[in-house]
Amino acid sequence: MDDKKPVPQSQPASDGGGPTPGDTAARDRMLARKAYVEAFQALRRGASVGDAASQVTALGLDPASAASVVANVQRFKRELAAAYRAAGLKAAGLGTLWCVGGILVTALTYAAASGGGTYVVAWGAVVFGALQAVRGLLHTMRSATQEQLIQALSL
Repeated sequence: MDDKKPVPQSQPASDGGGPTPGDTAARDRMLARKAYVEAFQALRRGASVGDAASQVTALGLDPASAASVVANVQRFKRELAAAYRAAGLKAAGLGTLWCVGGILVTALTYAAASGGGTYVVAWGAVVFGALQAVRGLLHTMRSATQEQLIQALSL
């Protein structure tokens, strides 16, 4: 019988000469995730770019890498805010069209029936349009979340 213990499959065998490539990659990913989260949180708290970079540097990154992380976070936040704004304005515009269309149909059919007859009150289009417009305007005010950053960067 062999007295050696088998090495588990999830851990590569090491000759004791330092971390394995898998360990180094995992540690690098963890450091990158911490750096991006720290930069995101610092900027969200209102820290300046220099202060955010200093906080990221404190995690062990060199100043150039820290500045790059902060710049990437700023770009991500800016691009996502622009996307939210564009989508929100589109939704608000379509909602406004529905609302105005409903009011127009109601007004025209009411005017046509002024001598007697029936008319259409397009309340569904008016209510739906108004709600969609408000929802779209609220959407324009959204901002990036930490979870979206992590997901976008695949950290």
